[in-house]
Amino acid sequence: MNRIVLTLLCIVFASAIQAQTVPQTPYTFSSESPTWVQLMYENAPPLEVKSAFEEFYASHELVKNKDTQFYKRFLRNFQATGNGAGKILSDPREEADYLALRAAANRSENWDEAGPWHYDPEVAMFFEVQSPGACHVYTVEQAASNAAVVWCGTATAGIWKSVDKGLHWELMSRELLVTSVYSIAIDPNNENTVYFGEGSGKIWKTTDGGETWAQTGSTAFQNQNKWVRELRLKPTDANVLFAATDDGLFRSDDAGANYTSLSSSEHMEIEFHPTNQEVIYSIALVGNNTLFKKSVDGGMTFVSGATGWPTIQTGEEQRRCEMAVSLASPNSVYVLASGATDDGGGLYGIYESADQGENFEFVCCGAQPGGPWEAETNPNTLGWSEDGTGDGGQYYYDLALDVSPTDPERMFGAGINVWRSENGGSDWSLNAHWVTWAGEFTADRYSHADVHDIKFLALTRA
Repeated sequence: MNRIVLTLLCIVFASAIQAQTVPQTPYTFSSESPTWVQLMYENAPPLEVKSAFEEFYASHELVKNKDTQFYKRFLRNFQATGNGAGKILSDPREEADYLALRAAANRSENWDEAGPWHYDPEVAMFFEVQSPGACHVYTVEQAASNAAVVWCGTATAGIWKSVDKGLHWELMSRELLVTSVYSIAIDPNNENTVYFGEGSGKIWKTTDGGETWAQTGSTAFQNQNKWVRELRLKPTDANVLFAATDDGLFRSDDAGANYTSLSSSEHMEIEFHPTNQEVIYSIALVGNNTLFKKSVDGGMTFVSGATGWPTIQTGEEQRRCEMAVSLASPNSVYVLASGATDDGGGLYGIYESADQGENFEFVCCGAQPGGPWEAETNPNTLGWSEDGTGDGGQYYYDLALDVSPTDPERMFGAGINVWRSENGGSDWSLNAHWVTWAGEFTADRYSHADVHDIKFLALTRA
């Protein structure tokens, strides 16, 4: 018997001086885009982007869209890693002023948490606000050897552990100069051996349940900050670890002591075939298009060339995917693809393979990838609206998909809202909304934007 746990983005707590930053997958722009948009995606100096943004909205109404949301995180990252002169520091944790501030903070009096401890939907509806008392979580993983042990990685508060299926949590990275934890892998045979990857930093390992941690890899590997987007241990050999990063795909054969580069392209996803661990799938980003890769030799080599994989046309982009597999249909691969066409941005399509990733079929939504959006026949499940008719979303920032391990027809996909399918991804209905006052059942099924992870977690391990 299984239950679903949704991992949600909510409120950020950490102070700027302590925060690490997570890179963002940029959206494309045109010569008709506002100057601040062009400057931002061209990596212009942050203060120049900020000035152009403020000048533009001094005479334009501010309407939330993918670019304004990107700017919000762009500015937050700059404030976390920049100095007064507008320079972005390569690693603020090594700055002398940061270390001095941290030492001073350690000399202060003890602090106790004061709450709030729960979410009150009635209060939220009255004030039209979201997520009081919530936190910003990137990922959740459950130990295969002990269903009670669950770990979660947060955006600004390190890595946390629960030994009672999420009822209570303990911070396990208090002594580390780490805030952003983007990925987690747990030894399938030993709940005390855990790896985590930073949003922009290193890969860490514990062998004592989080009491102590050490960086993995050689000195050269440790000296290179990476966006560790996915970590996966081979189920039949816990010495073999794969890391999908913005700096390439890496493999370790000695439990993280050393890493070998398998690809220099940015990789975002890794999944094992549920019953044959020699078959491994990965998704890479090359230019404006994603690329499906497959290994049949246990991850020694990966090849591309899947038939039916999303292919962009001139002016389009498809730069992110989420992938899932199910024990109930082990040869199937399920993909939620996001991107933009001339008819709109958001959901690019739901794709499924029935033959271990050799061939993919477009199963939803509408007659072709992208818009135009229609509530019943072609909903944008990655946008803000409850009926799927709204364009856009934050589809390169928040994206999640999982398929039931007991029923491959049941799956949940999410970006800003959570959607549910009971027929293998062909049709979708709203399951949870990002505000509490949007309409039917949203007060009871509220989940704050933005959803970064969805997991079916076991109640017991048989």
